[in-house]
Amino acid sequence: MILTPLRVAKMLVLEGFTGWQVVTLGAIARAESGLDAHAVNVNDHDTEADSYRSCDWGLWQINAYWWQAPLTVEGILNVSQPISQQLLRPRTNVKAVRFVFDAALSAAEGIVPKAYEQWNVVKTGAHKPFLHDARKAAEDAGADV
Repeated sequence: MILTPLRVAKMLVLEGFTGWQVVTLGAIARAESGLDAHAVNVNDHDTEADSYRSCDWGLWQINAYWWQAPLTVEGILNVSQPISQQLLRPRTNVKAVRFVFDAALSAAEGIVPKAYEQWNVVKTGAHKPFLHDARKAAEDAGADV
């Protein structure tokens, strides 16, 4: 299910993101998943990594290895349902993004740009080509940018 940049921006605004957070996270989703809510990526490129063979799910490619337990403790995920069924739902994925972003922001001692580095596309700059469209969508969704 491919979503529009505007729909993604509206979801972010409803989840409490503001201004450039909506823009940046919208661009991140586009780079991570192509705005495909059902995108899945199996991490099989580094056989030495702790997260080898783990999966990234949904719009923002939330990694099950690193985030399943904290998201379950937080009540975002339900232990009785498969993670795939939950994180492939856009509303659950954006709630997970809120938690991941807030945790990263806390770890980065409030330095917002560092919080975005939870996503590799920010480290590589792969989200940058999508910032213009994400800004337009954020404006149309009512975010003050």
